[in-house]
Order: sequence, then C-alpha cells, then structure tokens
Amino acid sequence: MHRAKRLLFLACAATLMLALGAGDAFAGNRGGRDARSGSSKKSVTRTGPGGQSRTWHRDTSWQRGGGQASRDTTWTGPGGGQVQRQDRAERTESGRHRETTWTDRQGRQATREAEVTRDREAGTRTRDVTFTGRDGETRTRNDVTTRTDDGYTRSSTLTGKDGRVATREAEVARDPEAGTRTKSVDWTGPEGQTASRASETTRIEDGRSTTTTVTRPDGETLTFEKTVTRELGNLE
Repeated sequence: MHRAKRLLFLACAATLMLALGAGDAFAGNRGGRDARSGSSKKSVTRTGPGGQSRTWHRDTSWQRGGGQASRDTTWTGPGGGQVQRQDRAERTESGRHRETTWTDRQGRQATREAEVTRDREAGTRTRDVTFTGRDGETRTRNDVTTRTDDGYTRSSTLTGKDGRVATREAEVARDPEAGTRTKSVDWTGPEGQTASRASETTRIEDGRSTTTTVTRPDGETLTFEKTVTRELGNLE
C-alpha cells in the first residue's frame, strides 16, 4: 500500500510539473514586428446514432505589437454553455511575463502566472510559475536552467497546495565527436522518497539507439532499449 502511494505521488508530481511548465509557447511579439490582430471561428457538428446533431463553436481573437500580445478564446457547447481562456504576454527587460485565465461554465476561474528571466552572462534561465485553482488554492514551480560546457542542468522545485515540496534535478550532456547524448533525472518527494532515470542516446549509421535505466522508489531497476533506424529509398 505504501509503495503504491509513493508511486502515485511521484506520478502526480511529474504531471503537475508538466502542467505548471506548459504554456510558454505563446510568448508575444518579438521585437520589431508590426502590430497585428486577427480572429478565427471554427464549428464542429456531430451526428449521433439517432440522427441528433450537436454543434460546438470556438471563437478566437488575438493581437500583438509593441512587445505585448493577447489572445482570447471562447468555446460554446451545444447547450449554450461557455468556457473561456484569456492569455496576456509581454516582454520584460530580462525575459517575459505571461498570465492565463480559464473560466468554466459556472463562472469559476483558474489562473496561471509565469515569469521568465535570463542572465546571459551567467548562462542561466529562471522560470517561476504560480497556478491558482478554482478552489483558490495555489501551486508553484521554480525552474533554474544553467548552461554548461557540454549541455545544461535544470533544478525544479514543485510546491503543492498543501505546502509539500517535491524536487527534480536534471542534467544533459552532449558529445558531438562520439555522437552521444546523456540525460539523468532525479526526483525527490516530500517524504524523502526518490526515483531516477538515466538515458544514453548514441548515433548509429542509420539512426540512433537509446538505453534507459529507471530506478523506482522501492529500489527496483528497469532497463529499456530502443533503436530507431531510417531507410532512404533511391529517388529516380
């Protein structure tokens, strides 16, 4: 039972880290571009076995310029209920800031606020994310990525709504001459439980091969082998 709980927690922590880390692709206008705006509409109609049709609509409007960007999207269901998402992003002196708000059909809101800063001289990138759920409870994530001679390291700290803390330490190294890339990741849960994953990818003549070793919280070790090959036909 305790083993199952540990595995479940680490899986949930990894999922929350992905959720808190997602969404930075919409980063706003990058310097020098002219101001732009636009909108789009999309409707999907599905007909069930009994011949009854149901239609969903999505309306999106966006604009960007002057180092700022915004995007508003509304989904309307067959019964008229609506779900909304608002994105706001802007450049800062050392990075960017972004806020996202979701509103459900009952008018309840959840928010995500992310701040990214870069120090080019030090070779570091810091990202702080705060997610506030519809219940008003918050979760946070802090990432610090540091450039190294042959790759990078990344330290992540996740704080749950109950204040418990989980951490993730990752290191990536590349050797262009040998054609290898290694990545190691270590997770630590709030109760001290740990898990790790180490992988090495090697370039081969017609593709690549990867060996991954996973160590679970109970100490059990699993190894996976994967080979990807490409075959290019002759074009005549």
